[in-house]
Amino acid sequence: MKTNLKEGTVYLSIASLVFIATGYLINISLGRILGPSLYGIYGVIISLMTAINLTQTAGLPQAIAKFVAEDEKNADGVLKSGLALQVTSTLIASIIFFLFAKPIALLLKDTSLIPYLQLSAVVFPLYGIYSVYLNYYNGLHFFKRQAAMGIGYALIKVIAVLGLVYVFHVYGAILGFIISPLIALFIGIHIPRVKNRFPYKRLIFFSLPLIGVAIFSNLLQSIDLFFVKAILHINMFTGYYTANQNIAEIPFYGVVAIASVLFPSISRHVSRNLVRETKLLIRNSLRITLLILLPSVLLISATSLPILQLLFSSTFSQGAESLAILTIGNFFFTLFIILTTIISGSGSPGKSSILAGIGVILSAIFCILFIPYFGLNGAAWATTVASFFVMIGAGIIVYRKFGVLFDIKSSCKIFIASLVIYGIARVIVLPVMLLPVLYLFLFGIYGGLLFVMKEITEEDVSLIRSLIPKRKN
Repeated sequence: MKTNLKEGTVYLSIASLVFIATGYLINISLGRILGPSLYGIYGVIISLMTAINLTQTAGLPQAIAKFVAEDEKNADGVLKSGLALQVTSTLIASIIFFLFAKPIALLLKDTSLIPYLQLSAVVFPLYGIYSVYLNYYNGLHFFKRQAAMGIGYALIKVIAVLGLVYVFHVYGAILGFIISPLIALFIGIHIPRVKNRFPYKRLIFFSLPLIGVAIFSNLLQSIDLFFVKAILHINMFTGYYTANQNIAEIPFYGVVAIASVLFPSISRHVSRNLVRETKLLIRNSLRITLLILLPSVLLISATSLPILQLLFSSTFSQGAESLAILTIGNFFFTLFIILTTIISGSGSPGKSSILAGIGVILSAIFCILFIPYFGLNGAAWATTVASFFVMIGAGIIVYRKFGVLFDIKSSCKIFIASLVIYGIARVIVLPVMLLPVLYLFLFGIYGGLLFVMKEITEEDVSLIRSLIPKRKN
């Protein structure tokens, strides 16, 4: 059943919340079970696996979402062609990644990575097919079904990974990533029963720049970890930085549902030449992003040491200073992702790909310059500076194309309220176990300030009320 943009955002936000919660349960547990050194190896393997996996999960599935959204009557034809392309390409990617495991390990100066890399190659076809179905339902605006698949995958993954890691250690964690998409497919699998196929060329040509966006965006977010591994040569430092990345990305996952709903919606609005509605959609989406993102980022930055101690234990405390920096970098990166989603959804994924590629080059240059002198802090600064520049570039493109960006008055109110709770977080010192209570208290103050400044509107309150199940007579 179809859902509108606001309800769809809520459903996918719930799915994202489950995904985040289970993902951090996995990472926190693995950090404690494996220790910094083995956890560093796990972090490198998962980052590499994700970077390669995105060649199959971002481009083609997003193209499927776009064309399904634009032509729902031919949705099964799009799905049929998409599945044929996805199965073929993911199998090829698996074989290539398996064969190149040794050169990759040599590049990172650690041959012990080879068997882990080879096992992780099995993930690509399974997760690739699962991603096709997620985006098929996204294009149809069947956000409930999409959310159900996402929640099922997240729950299965946490059970599989944590169950197997006790027996097989890092291998067990990788096996969990192999099993979870396979089982999750049973929730939303749909066999297209049409004879006609959607033109392969249209899917491929639209997918290619999206694949570039996905790969470069992921590398922009993770290339600093690879440079930490290659330059510092100490698995313990890699483990510290892996923990930092997982915490710094929490706000990103908090708003990723907006990007998921925004992409097909922008495609549909632009294809129907709904200029006014498109501008309103962009402005509202950026407002919601800033409402969630800015206070979350500032709170994590202000409490970098206690949150590391709470989630990963005091063993990881050496990464606190770099976490405070990296969190700001992920703020710029997340805004960049939302802005490039708008650019790609409007039919210009090539521009998004070029921007993301520039970001990777900048980040790599800064890593080479900063890490030898500043260690983990240098890696965090490299990501922060590179993400800032490409975010500005994406903002300029969106504004030139649509004549709209952030509402200045609204953004100022959000910025002031966020700075207030940031200042309070810097002053208040509580036992580590009470950190969640502090966050709830500060978010309460944040919401109160926005209500007083009339930034939280009646429309926002009405939406929240409408989503609360009502008791039937």
